[in-house]
Amino acid sequence: MNGREKKIIVNGLNISRQNTGVQYYSQYLAEAIQRIDCKNVMVKSLTRKSASNPFYRVLLENIFLPFYVYVNRVSLYHATNYIIPILIPSKAVVTIHDLIAITNPKLCKTTTAIYFRLFMNISLKKAKHIITTSNTVKQDIVRQYKVNASKVSVIPLGVNPIFEKTIDKDVKQKYELPDCYLLFVGNLEAKKNVERLIKAFLKFKGQTNFKGKLILVGKNGWKTKELSTYKNNEHLQFLGYIPIEDLVVVYSMAKVFVFPSITEGFGIPPLEAMACETPVLISTLGASQEICGRAAYAVSPFNIDAIVSGMHTLAYNEAIRNETIEAGKKQVKKYTWQQTALKTLKVYEDICA
Repeated sequence: MNGREKKIIVNGLNISRQNTGVQYYSQYLAEAIQRIDCKNVMVKSLTRKSASNPFYRVLLENIFLPFYVYVNRVSLYHATNYIIPILIPSKAVVTIHDLIAITNPKLCKTTTAIYFRLFMNISLKKAKHIITTSNTVKQDIVRQYKVNASKVSVIPLGVNPIFEKTIDKDVKQKYELPDCYLLFVGNLEAKKNVERLIKAFLKFKGQTNFKGKLILVGKNGWKTKELSTYKNNEHLQFLGYIPIEDLVVVYSMAKVFVFPSITEGFGIPPLEAMACETPVLISTLGASQEICGRAAYAVSPFNIDAIVSGMHTLAYNEAIRNETIEAGKKQVKKYTWQQTALKTLKVYEDICA
């Protein structure tokens, strides 16, 4: 960048005390950028603890943010969460994590689907550049909105280095974990295909001598009322949201990590499981295969028998288990937040040049 220092704002208003996918992106991207010596550019993450309420955050983003950007003479604003405020007075870049709210609104909150349908197209037109996390989503954006492909950069996410094989009996006791279990991690929401996963697991137990449980880690989401019928099932254990330090151990001690989502724009949990040396089952749909490569066992998310077969293979076929674990350890090394930050800074530099 030439001339005086450029001010860049990264929107971190969605960061909360219980982060999940997009929130982790806002947090880890900003932290990784701060660790890089950026010449002629000041990058600041704009956060506010009280902004975790989505309605309040939308209000802040569309009224407070434009005023803040104007008063502070910001050169570039990075909308990390899909939507650029209409009144933003600076250049802007936007990250689109997926188009699920547009292409498959039944899998999202109704309010989210309406909000994105109203403002997504405006946001993409306003953006000087678009960032997305996988080629799968880039193709969706180009096809759905007729955007020039050169305007979209694919910048994959990273994996927190805290994720590595870690055994801790205290954590096992804290959550009353069984000696053997299959594991799911993610918000309990429609796109995660949790009900079919549960049905597949119960069928898997009925066909084998597997003595363990299915452990489900994650906050209650939306459009999953049917899950209430399974809350007291003795073969299932719902842990809710747990701290990242404990999650490392829960990943590491799992027999198999199961993640047969209906769709994903990226999907960090399978990579976290790989880093903890746990074999991974994923879906053939969405970006999961693109991100995981051949380091995961892929099945159709709509075929319960296929999910059962995948569970059986990864739980009992030692050769495939070991092959998948070793491939996963190599695959996860491709994804670091430093690389995400460096590639994102390059986008900033190109826009501000």
